[in-house]
Order: sequence, then structure tokens, then C-alpha cells
Amino acid sequence: MYVTLTDATNPGNTSKTLSLSKDSTAGGVGLQILKDDEVLGYGPESAAIGNTNQWLGGSVAQGAAGMTIPLRARYVQTSPRITSGTANAIANFTMSYQ
Repeated sequence: MYVTLTDATNPGNTSKTLSLSKDSTAGGVGLQILKDDEVLGYGPESAAIGNTNQWLGGSVAQGAAGMTIPLRARYVQTSPRITSGTANAIANFTMSYQ
């Protein structure tokens, strides 16, 4: 099963930093999502084979009730000046069985 993460605030974002949501009041920071210590990139909401920044989430065994994809998040500085406040972000995911 392949997965693409899409930045809900900026769907055209193909970087490795998730944009803060519009209700955030902080500045100069973004969010990164990691899988196995690898920073994941973002791409368009599409299940197409070879979609930008699509990655292998794992295999689902026949008859299995589900699977787990362990992810972590961290804040990163995106500009020289950081301002305090709320820093929220939203990513959508598209799963593709290829």
C-alpha cells in the first residue's frame, strides 16, 4: 500500500515542511512528519502510481484487520524570526493499493 500526504492548507506544497493552518498564530515554524527517521514530503491528493512524494506504507496481509504505520511529528524553524502562538497543521493522506 502506497501513501501520499497532502498539505491541507497549501495543497500545491511538495516540500518536506507542512504549512501551518490558517488559524495558527505562531510564525516562522512549520511541521515535519517522519517515518522511520525519514522526513516525508507532500504531494497532490492522488492515488496515481508514481504520485509526487508517494511512499510505501507497507503491506497488508490477506485477511488482516488492519495495519499500523508509525509516524512522528516535529516542529522546525522556517524563517530567521519565530513568533510565539499556536502552531497547528493539517495533512490529508491518500492510500493507493498498487
